[in-house]
Amino acid sequence: MNIHLAHLGDSQAVAGAPHARPSRGRRGGSSASGEDAAASIASILSTTLVARGAMTRLLSILHSVLEQNVSYEAALRFKLSLLAHVERTGALLERCLPSLAPGQGGPLLIRMYALLIGMRQVCDPSDVIRDIRSRPEMGLFRIDFGEEIRASFAILLSGASAPPPPVSERLGAPVLREVTSVEPRRPEG
Repeated sequence: MNIHLAHLGDSQAVAGAPHARPSRGRRGGSSASGEDAAASIASILSTTLVARGAMTRLLSILHSVLEQNVSYEAALRFKLSLLAHVERTGALLERCLPSLAPGQGGPLLIRMYALLIGMRQVCDPSDVIRDIRSRPEMGLFRIDFGEEIRASFAILLSGASAPPPPVSERLGAPVLREVTSVEPRRPEG
């Protein structure tokens, strides 16, 4: 996967060389090449993940099952190794999507990982739910993992250059609202 991302990053650099490339810190309007890069990255990642079905199923239970009964030392070794991989792949994402500022590739990769976990769980129902999904009126719930993860990644990646929401609108951020006094209504009469 990283090899394919590195090649895509190299081709992005070559394609953008004769033209002035936008500043890595610039955010805003999307360009056709940015959308093409997002679609290419989504394709690379989804193809890699679909080919590793067992791994994606294990990732979907990593936090809820696999990490529950592990020693501190083993968990630390795993997380340090994972951190190195996320930083390396995140830097490749930044290279492939020039609109990303330095340091944004890793958090973007974590968002994609969360999306992967959810999509994997939605696509792997129990036998009862699989039977229910086979009913003609349940077509909306029959989801192809490969196609949906590719489309979802493409949407997330193409939106990665949009300005971030204000802190008050981010998940987990405290919401501060202006409190105004309201005069009590007087009964009409």
